[in-house]
Amino acid sequence: MKHNRQSTRAKGHDYTQECTYFITLVTWRRRHLFGEIVDGEMQVSPWGEIVTEEWEKSAQLRPYIRLDEYVVMPDHFHALVHFDNTTQTDQPTQPSNSPCILNGAKKQSLGAVVGNFKASVTRRIRTHTENPYLRVWLRNYYDSIVHTSRAYPRVRQYIKNNPQKWEHKTKTP
Repeated sequence: MKHNRQSTRAKGHDYTQECTYFITLVTWRRRHLFGEIVDGEMQVSPWGEIVTEEWEKSAQLRPYIRLDEYVVMPDHFHALVHFDNTTQTDQPTQPSNSPCILNGAKKQSLGAVVGNFKASVTRRIRTHTENPYLRVWLRNYYDSIVHTSRAYPRVRQYIKNNPQKWEHKTKTP
């Protein structure tokens, strides 16, 4: 069976250029892997803590990105990330045994950052389970370019308010 997957990326956009992106990553089958919402606040599970740790590590490993507002939710992750091409280098930003290009994503691109983040989270979570093939994430992710200074605070507020707007869903592992 041939899959006809549509890309969610902006046509013709260079995802390595200086820009701010709003990204959303969703868990496999929308399973609640990262915690729960209690009284409008996210209570992260140990796996949710792994997501936080790996996201924060992303900026340490990649000097060309700056992390902004983000939130770990029971079945997804939202973040604002800014690419600053003035700090991009041709030097590897990760150990040489770690892939710089994942699934065809350009080195130092949004796709490479997201792909490596998802792989790191998955690898660490699998060490806490008896299932070495556990699927954590959906294959793709959603992104949008934050084009204007007016949109930026609205996106930040959306991320910040996400736990309060959560409607209880019943997809637990």
